Amino acid sequence: MRYLISNANEFKNTYEKFENNDIIEVKDGMNIDLGGEVFVINKSIYMLGKILYNKISTTISGPILVTDGARLNIEDMIINGNKNDLSTIAAEKNSCVKLTNVFIKKESRAKVSDEKEAQPEICITENSKLIFSHVTIPDTKDFESTIYIFGSTADLDYSYINSSIRAEQSVVKISNARLTKYFASPIHAVNSNFEIINTFSEGGSLNKTGNLPNAYFESSVLNASKSDFVMRNSENSLHLAKSSTANLENCTASSITCDFSTMRMNRVVIEESMNIKNKSFVVSSGPIDILCKDQNKKHLTVEADSILNTESINFNCFH
Repeated sequence: MRYLISNANEFKNTYEKFENNDIIEVKDGMNIDLGGEVFVINKSIYMLGKILYNKISTTISGPILVTDGARLNIEDMIINGNKNDLSTIAAEKNSCVKLTNVFIKKESRAKVSDEKEAQPEICITENSKLIFSHVTIPDTKDFESTIYIFGSTADLDYSYINSSIRAEQSVVKISNARLTKYFASPIHAVNSNFEIINTFSEGGSLNKTGNLPNAYFESSVLNASKSDFVMRNSENSLHLAKSSTANLENCTASSITCDFSTMRMNRVVIEESMNIKNKSFVVSSGPIDILCKDQNKKHLTVEADSILNTESINFNCFH
């Protein structure tokens, strides 16, 4: 069945009538206010907003929890997450959240320097799934912003994400995306499997609170192609640790650290430096290009207990 929501409270008042696979159409200009408490969705529904003069004209405000195997589709809407102590969207217990042409707005978020830690903006757990298509999470500069995925899967496509993607025991695919997050790692993976395609990732942290890489993989698998990992003036823009494995095809990294891990490369450009240590193994099927953009660094370090296998290395110091 298809419902038209034409006032702010109608969604909450009508929710009990909805059945699985119902379409909830929101009138243009409407702001659905779910209130300050978590609104629980335990049935599969499709929320369809409006685009007016090439701008999204419908908003949903308030924290949402999708549970009990439900599937929530939100399309053509602004999601207003304005509470630090609750996730804007959470999914658990084999549920799924799919966002299409969605803008996630933040009116008030905690800063990284604050003592109180904000909850993840998006939290996906217990064998659930997150799907992005043309989603924008705007630049929050030094504000907290995290997508947390635990024991679940995520497919993030054609999106502009200013948030730290943290995954544990999960499978994540990122394609045709731009990731930016400063004061934190745009990607932090533990015991997870990542596929990254045609994606630009920039950020990390070099401040006194610690050196956080652009992309950190611990006991994880990374398959990346046609992607960039940018964090200049760092030793480890892309950091593999604790028995991680990476396959890089036609990628660029500001710097690479391979620590007790394995990396296979083909047509990879390293802007500043590569550090291979602690019984690591790196093999390149073609020449490695190191651009030496930071003249103050050692451009290549291979420790005695590690192996680098390549046909040649080009130090393009005047590139």
